[in-house]
Amino acid sequence: MWRLSNMIHSISLIYTLSLFIRTVWFPQGIIYFTQRIVLSSTLCRPSFILYRVFVELYWFPIVLTYSSEVD
Repeated sequence: MWRLSNMIHSISLIYTLSLFIRTVWFPQGIIYFTQRIVLSSTLCRPSFILYRVFVELYWFPIVLTYSSEVD
C-alpha cells in the first residue's frame, strides 16, 4: 500500500509539472492549474478521478480553443 501511495504521488508530481508547462504556454490555463493544486489533496478519492476525466476531456480543450482564438 505504501508503494502504491508513493507511485501515485510521483505520478501526481509529474502531472502537476506538465500542467505548469501548459500554463506557461497558455496563460488562460492558470485557472485550471490552480484548481489542480487545490484538488491535489483529494487525489485518492473516486470523485477526484472523475473530475480529472471531466476536465481533461471537456474543460481543458475549451481553454485551448479560447487561447488560440485570443491570439
